[in-house]
Amino acid sequence: MSKFGEVETVFGKVGRADTGTDPAPYSMAETTIRLRPRAEWPNVRHARWYSKWAPEPLRAMLGLVWPEETPRTISELVDELDKAVRLPGWTSAWTTPARARMDMMTTGVKTPVGIRIVSPHPQRLDVIGTALRTVVAGLPGTRSAVFEALGGEIWPTFDADPAALARHHVDPAAVEAVVGLLTTGGQLGEIEHQGRRLRVRLTPEPPDVRPRALADELREVTVRSAALRPQAPSGQPVPLALLGHPTYVSRPAALRQERGELCAYVYVDLTEGVDIQSYVDRAKSAVNAAVASGRIHLEPGERIEWTGQYSLLLAGRQRLRWIVPMVGLSMLGLLVLQFRSVSEALLVLASVPFALVGSIWTLFLLGYPLSAPVWVGLLSVVGLAMQTGVVMVVYIDEAFYRRLREGRLHSRADIVAAHAEGTVQRLRPKVMTITTMAASLLPLLWADGPGAEVMRRVAAPMLGGLITSAFLTLEVLPVLYTIWRSRQLRQAQQSAVGAPVAHAHCFPWPPRGSRSFP
Repeated sequence: MSKFGEVETVFGKVGRADTGTDPAPYSMAETTIRLRPRAEWPNVRHARWYSKWAPEPLRAMLGLVWPEETPRTISELVDELDKAVRLPGWTSAWTTPARARMDMMTTGVKTPVGIRIVSPHPQRLDVIGTALRTVVAGLPGTRSAVFEALGGEIWPTFDADPAALARHHVDPAAVEAVVGLLTTGGQLGEIEHQGRRLRVRLTPEPPDVRPRALADELREVTVRSAALRPQAPSGQPVPLALLGHPTYVSRPAALRQERGELCAYVYVDLTEGVDIQSYVDRAKSAVNAAVASGRIHLEPGERIEWTGQYSLLLAGRQRLRWIVPMVGLSMLGLLVLQFRSVSEALLVLASVPFALVGSIWTLFLLGYPLSAPVWVGLLSVVGLAMQTGVVMVVYIDEAFYRRLREGRLHSRADIVAAHAEGTVQRLRPKVMTITTMAASLLPLLWADGPGAEVMRRVAAPMLGGLITSAFLTLEVLPVLYTIWRSRQLRQAQQSAVGAPVAHAHCFPWPPRGSRSFP
């Protein structure tokens, strides 16, 4: 990694500390990469859309806007680093330290998608996890899939012979207790020292500092046989070498238990720009097909669960099902209080989807899937469209009612003229609003620092929504408002009893807020 010009330092850690507070397995290696300031990154050649056909003078001009030599982006650097450190038997999951800790606190996994395997048997966790990792690693959009295996440690034990135990009259529980005391340690008893009772514990020496192998020590240890007659003293000491033979077994190095169940995880890292929702849907279909075909066998009591940011996405979707209708009703209520007319409130509210057209096209062109930051940008566009729509209606109403008081509303053309006057008054403030907001949001699309990935997805729908919001405010809303006012005028003219149509302009128009017209 240090061969890359973008990398300043590399720090690696293998295994974990000898403490129960570190959930990392012994086989995990963590590598922290510190990057240089972006101004010091070397330029790399990128093939642009004009690179193959444009002549040299034209390429020089186009290179001012789309340069062919630029520093790598974070996603490009991660891809190159992943290719450089890829080794047989090793898989990598790339994330930032702050994001990893945040994901661990919120979802329990460090990667965007995690697969939780539940089984009452540790051996089955390894079997299912290995098969599941193989299925998920071949899916499109998977950068890496890592199975957090339970690991295997060699533990000494003693295989007692039942016939030998019966022949020497030795209790099997006594043999098991002595072997456990020598292999794992334990309490021998208590002593009294200076008025205090102290516990006496036996702690085995590590295997690398023992003068002899543990198997040889176990053979020489003795246990007493049971008394042959009631109330008789204990029998003679019997060496363990006569009762069986030492052996070694492989046991899990670490066990993870959640909600009272043994579990293990498969951590799935996704490539840049992959939609988590669509990826999990595809992965679920592939896993279900593997279960149906027998590649993954699930016994009773075993199951596969999907977690990570996917679970947060589902929880957010459930909340949005309640929040969106409540927000819509609140917006309608505020508009009714503002205009004192349900029709005007519905006109402003119904025109808001036009403002989202630019946001949707921007997300499509940039390839941004729907996510929490994108929803924040979309909701901001809705608020901006509501705000500018209300201001536009206030300007239009001011021009309309002024002409009404002056008796200058005789036909639909007069209504159009009044609405055009109000729209023109709002043109300059609207252009200034779009210009200032676009100037503040555009730099976020090229930002490439901590948190830039989130900010780009917030700013992109807002920039696209600014354009269509301006079109909504200056074109769509005045047209809808004119159609509504013309319909009111026509109904007022038709309902005038005894007044000829030619003198319909003399019909008293109701003041603002009146509900004489439907």
